[in-house]
Amino acid sequence: MAAAVSQMLRPLLLLILFVGSNSWSFFTAPAHGTATLSKSFQRNGAFSSLRKPLAARPRICAAKCTLLDPPTAEDEDDILVPPKYEGTIYAQSTPIGVGGIAVLRVSGTDALAALARLSKPGLAAPKPRTAALRSVIDPATGDVLDRALVLYFPGPKSFTGEDIVEFHVHGGIAIVNSVMAALSNVAGLRLAERGEFTKRAFLNGRMDLLEAEALNDLIHAETSGQQKQAMKQMSGTHKRLYQRWRTDILRCLAHVNAFIDYGESDGLVEEEVLVPVHGDASRVMREMKSHLADGRRGETIRSGLRCTLVGPPNAGKSSLLNVLAARPAAIVSAVPGTTRDIVQVRLELGGLPVLVDDTAGLRVAASDEIEEEGMRRSAASFKEADVRVLVLDGSVLARAE
Repeated sequence: MAAAVSQMLRPLLLLILFVGSNSWSFFTAPAHGTATLSKSFQRNGAFSSLRKPLAARPRICAAKCTLLDPPTAEDEDDILVPPKYEGTIYAQSTPIGVGGIAVLRVSGTDALAALARLSKPGLAAPKPRTAALRSVIDPATGDVLDRALVLYFPGPKSFTGEDIVEFHVHGGIAIVNSVMAALSNVAGLRLAERGEFTKRAFLNGRMDLLEAEALNDLIHAETSGQQKQAMKQMSGTHKRLYQRWRTDILRCLAHVNAFIDYGESDGLVEEEVLVPVHGDASRVMREMKSHLADGRRGETIRSGLRCTLVGPPNAGKSSLLNVLAARPAAIVSAVPGTTRDIVQVRLELGGLPVLVDDTAGLRVAASDEIEEEGMRRSAASFKEADVRVLVLDGSVLARAE
């Protein structure tokens, strides 16, 4: 029996090892572990469901770690409460520099208090998610710093999950600096660290790691391809796939754990329980391998391609680069060996970021040490490139024929 059980569980064990080797956090910080799931099976008498096909069995929502019944006092140790930050943070959310509008964001328990300090005495807080035109007052001097639009987003239904106040001030440097200085003088406020608004949104359950990564990619997107990929990830396409895998794996583990703990006492037959688990684990592993075998497409869209133009001197590499760049990026001359060092141009081609290298011409014997070093760098660029383009002079080939 032990050998049969071991053989049936082999795909599940391989799947767990496979998930771990690819650094996916399917099992990190579940609210309830498999032991708790087993206790839930026992309390609900759900072992009869193990004899049904997996599609017809009670589903455990691993995405939200929901038990088959509400947790009891004995489950409290398994429940992880997300950390709550102390202190209220503020920062400029728009790029630094002169502009029409600058957005200054305040997030935390003292956000409304900060708004009251920078407003005329006695003014009530604006209605949630409704823009209000207000004078921004320096609490130290009473001077009017700007006339700005103010918005209030009460937690937990805000970007960070906390109370948020936004000041939409004019984007002049003096105005932004004066309002930032006024916020720094409000008790309980501190300047936000880089990415701290998104970090609080993640820790407060307003977004997951995939959405946080997609938001970062969207902000830094330079091409239409990067923008589309980030928006697709933010829409939850990958999240739903990974959550389904996580749910399937946790369900397999729960059934196996329940069978090991209570199978003999309940008279369960191992083939009825473990054969479907074997099939589900094998299917999830196949889907994961297929998902990973995409030729690094997502990584390529995110980081871009490197293309190297190589060929003999005066073959037209620099001319081709100038045509692609739509500007005179490289010097073009009839003198062989004009390009000595690598000339790089960043382009968007087909929605992808592409770094094109124009390299020194390759020939048998270099004319001097500088050309020899240029040829060495050309060879290194050729080796590191994702796309290699050999450029030859068509007129020379025609004469050779």
